[in-house]
Amino acid sequence: MSSRPIKPEEAKAITDAGMTPRPHVVALDGLLVFVSPDNPLKQLTLEQVAKIFSGQITDWGQLGQRPRKINVYARDDKSGTFDTFDSLVLKPFKAKISPNAKRFESSPDLSDETARDPDGIGFAGFAYWRNAKPIAIAGSCGILSRPSPFNVRTEEYTLSRRLYLYTTSALQHARAEAVVRFALSDEAQDAVTNAGFINQSIDFLDFSQQAERLATGLTTPDEDFSLPLMRQLVTDLRGARRISTTFRFDRNSVVLDEKAQQDATRLATFLQTPSMRGKDVLLLGFADNAGPFDANRIVSQNRANAVRAALAAAGGPGLAQAKITTKAYGELLPVSCNDTDAGRENNRRVEVWVRD
Repeated sequence: MSSRPIKPEEAKAITDAGMTPRPHVVALDGLLVFVSPDNPLKQLTLEQVAKIFSGQITDWGQLGQRPRKINVYARDDKSGTFDTFDSLVLKPFKAKISPNAKRFESSPDLSDETARDPDGIGFAGFAYWRNAKPIAIAGSCGILSRPSPFNVRTEEYTLSRRLYLYTTSALQHARAEAVVRFALSDEAQDAVTNAGFINQSIDFLDFSQQAERLATGLTTPDEDFSLPLMRQLVTDLRGARRISTTFRFDRNSVVLDEKAQQDATRLATFLQTPSMRGKDVLLLGFADNAGPFDANRIVSQNRANAVRAALAAAGGPGLAQAKITTKAYGELLPVSCNDTDAGRENNRRVEVWVRD
């Protein structure tokens, strides 16, 4: 299992050998940046995190706290967790881990040491939250990315990551095929949880729990912000619940990415369970803010339509009676700031909501 997409040179080597690599998302995880419960810190920007761990910020006084030395705790270079942290946090700011950082081979030890040290800061996967206090990641536009299992499932937490299982076109062994089928099944989700990762089971969040998100959408609007459309969005969602399944797409397209294709099958099956009968299903398309507002709304509508088509194909006749409506809101209600490629990509999505 890998915590990163396969690299182009690796894919080429496999292709040159006459095989086609195929990714399967088997679990999700998120990197937590945490401090001691005795530390009043609540949030940092990603740039501040990079500067702390690279040694450019060395004193809590530089972050508005009482002056004292920051103690940096990090995983060792052999760790996949460190590899992900390096890719998501350090490399985007052309930074390297500080030579003064205390390195750990064990995430539990790192987490416990951070929790005991009021001047410490560390990072690890969700499984190693333990007694430390995770902090939110603040975007430049005011959007706060809070670590929670739901936000990892939607991939809206800034430091979320997918865990992959790769196969090739040469996979023919019956036992190997059975392992892959199990890894992608609903039955495997307990095993994912027991391993300390975030499973892909469907979860719900009530409309009332979206207050901060809606407030941010109203207070940090883009130039082309449409108040009437925002009011329509709130009206459409009032009384509804959001499903954690969130669809994303290949870059600059309306083609569902590999996880979204898997999710279409999972969601189509779920929508046919007795608990979902008679419920209205809303597929809400969103976009980034690149380009004209009306054009972005059309793109978001096309993405919502693509998800509906994928659900119909995956669900077959059993889904024919489901009440599925598509809506398009363009660049409204961003979940990430639009000032980076990663943020814009995160905003190109289709959310799923249900209403009785």
